[in-house]
Amino acid sequence: LNDGFTINVAVFLFILPFLLFSSTAGKLADCNDKAKLTQYIKLFEIFLNLLILFALYYKLTWLLLLNIFFVGVYATFLGPIKYAIIPQYLDKEQIVDGTGYVEFITFIAIIVGQICGTWFIIHNHIMFAGFVLLGFSLLGYVSSLKMQSVPSVTDKLAISLNIFKDTYNTYLKIMKTPKIKTIIHFTSWFWALAAIITTQLPLFCQKYINSDANFYLVILVSFSISIGLGSVICAKMSKQRSNPNLGLLGIICISIFGFLLLFINNKPTIASIYSIQFIIVIAVCLMLGIACGFFSITCYNQMQLASPNDCRSQIVSILNIVNSFYMIIASLIAAILLLFINVWQVLVILFTINCVIAWIYAHHHKII
Repeated sequence: LNDGFTINVAVFLFILPFLLFSSTAGKLADCNDKAKLTQYIKLFEIFLNLLILFALYYKLTWLLLLNIFFVGVYATFLGPIKYAIIPQYLDKEQIVDGTGYVEFITFIAIIVGQICGTWFIIHNHIMFAGFVLLGFSLLGYVSSLKMQSVPSVTDKLAISLNIFKDTYNTYLKIMKTPKIKTIIHFTSWFWALAAIITTQLPLFCQKYINSDANFYLVILVSFSISIGLGSVICAKMSKQRSNPNLGLLGIICISIFGFLLLFINNKPTIASIYSIQFIIVIAVCLMLGIACGFFSITCYNQMQLASPNDCRSQIVSILNIVNSFYMIIASLIAAILLLFINVWQVLVILFTINCVIAWIYAHHHKII
């Protein structure tokens, strides 16, 4: 198969389960013990990694692609539990800090996975990578056995075999609450923003900074880690409550540091990894990531605190669906724009739109 085609198919197969099964995942999480459910999901993860080893050993591309779909299913069912269980484990004044640490660890795990995966591929240790995945899934399952049992928050919910109708009805149920609806759209904007930044960064680095893959990797690591770091800093500054002012600070600074990154790299060049420009770029990317962390963690905290106990997981599941739509649409628009303008101009448009979103956010929270 063509590499570009295969990559796009893989991305589609990973996102598809979020669109198909998120409603079902949210209902299951709300009407069952989330700790027990997590253990079953972790067992499923072990099975998936055994399947990956089999596919890698026999070089079965079609099975690897199918596995990506199953990994999407795994993520779909685990997602609503991850954020909805926090208010059941922690006191109300601890939720903000707890969510900040979860966000930090999530982004650390993502970037470590990307780095290790890239290293294994470059050095042709594919099978070893499969065994590493299996080891971590076993560790995850053992850890899940130590989770404290939590009671279901509602009675058994009807799950329709018509997943599209089920998803649509759940969507209507959740979105009829204006406050929840607004929080979901602001959170999804963050994911659309992050999706465009991370997908366009390789091209931007290649055209305007340095075409070296290691250069891009350092920038990506800086950006990803600083999102998690920003989440923790914002949680500490929030003083155990959700503070929309910090969310506004974050979204405004996203545009400020985004435009600064474009300004200092406004023409094609080749920056040395030891140059002042490189240091400045890294510093700006760190601040951009921290700003993203401020905005995202504020949105997630608002969602958790505003969500009723009996449907919090369903709200997270609908959030995952809307996130997916935002990221897909944003990526399609960016791809279309790149047919007519360059990546620098696409990012100018992105950070300009973000200024408008910042104004809407401030107006909604009556900050202005």
